[in-house]
Amino acid sequence: MRIGPLVFSCLLFCGLAAAQTAQTKNISDAHCTITVPADWVSATPGGGSAHAPDRSMMVMMRGLRREEIPSVVADLKKTKGNVVDDTSSHVLVQAPLSGAKKQWVQITKTSPFSCRASVSYSTAGKADAARKIAESVRPRQ
Repeated sequence: MRIGPLVFSCLLFCGLAAAQTAQTKNISDAHCTITVPADWVSATPGGGSAHAPDRSMMVMMRGLRREEIPSVVADLKKTKGNVVDDTSSHVLVQAPLSGAKKQWVQITKTSPFSCRASVSYSTAGKADAARKIAESVRPRQ
């Protein structure tokens, strides 16, 4: 039985998971928290927004009442937003912005406050990273 490769794989995975954790930080406002890369800069006092050092991506987050969600989603659809995922816990929308910019918008369906995170990006190569950041939004505990 060869346990060496299994142990090595486990150590590698655990090391990568620890490195991943160390490479992120949480940004919070009064109602919500989102996880962004560690080198991102908070753009507003109180933590409602942050951006990548090169400004290629930006996140804006805010709390909203749960009953506001349908109108927010309807407004995103008016701008040709595409609802990618709509579950009992969240709505995820990809929507265009001005020019070549796009955004991922995740809205949590939580009470008493829901959270909305909009992560904008300008190059297709940033789409997956922007989505992952948007999906990390959650109510502040």
